[in-house]
Amino acid sequence: MEILFYERLKTYFKDDYELAIKNLEGPLKTSFFINNKKGSNEDILSLIDFPYRVSDYNIHSYFYTYSGIGKTKAYELGLIYPQELSASLPALIPDVKDVKLVVDMAASPGGKSINILNRLSDDALLIANEIDYKRAQVLVSNLERLGFDNVIVTNKETSDLLNLEGQVDLVILDAPCSGEGMVKKYPEIISDYNIANINLCARRQSELLEVAYRLLKKDGHLLYSTCTYAFEEDENQIEDFVDKHQD
Repeated sequence: MEILFYERLKTYFKDDYELAIKNLEGPLKTSFFINNKKGSNEDILSLIDFPYRVSDYNIHSYFYTYSGIGKTKAYELGLIYPQELSASLPALIPDVKDVKLVVDMAASPGGKSINILNRLSDDALLIANEIDYKRAQVLVSNLERLGFDNVIVTNKETSDLLNLEGQVDLVILDAPCSGEGMVKKYPEIISDYNIANINLCARRQSELLEVAYRLLKKDGHLLYSTCTYAFEEDENQIEDFVDKHQD
């Protein structure tokens, strides 16, 4: 299904198709962000003993090339969290000044939850849900290592979250998707690529969005993101959702 992947890539990027291919063929850029619950950027960066540089798109993220980051003291002490730059951007969008209750519906491995917790006040609570038990354990491990105590990890069916219906200030839905944007990290996505999976993901996302909507307070906010390019899972998904919910 490699041909189909590249044909659709042309529809996404149009005149920038060649640039997109060049980027896909280049090396994977790795980055981390600072856990500000444990210190300022300056204090924590002074403890890091491997090369890094600030990113151009998120001043809180830093590019690095060091292969042993998981064995550094900064990592083990929860001072930093490795997360690709693009994945760090959605959590910067919502205004969390008056937010007291957050639900991350598909939270593992925890990057977006941690990014939001970094900005929340200490009296706010985040519920980080992960339906897969093994992935939930990874989520717990990351949150414990970074030292956050205003978070509850749940291992629930998404519909079970509806006992919070109408109470949530901010819902984060980084939805399970076809993963087109992850091919540099997981090249097998191209060989397994098919429209049926995209449509299946889109249907699942639509169901999750309906749960997310019901969780929100009247003036709550919903943050929806994916790591795919597919219109069916992104632009079309958002248009359908807004058509259903004019408010």
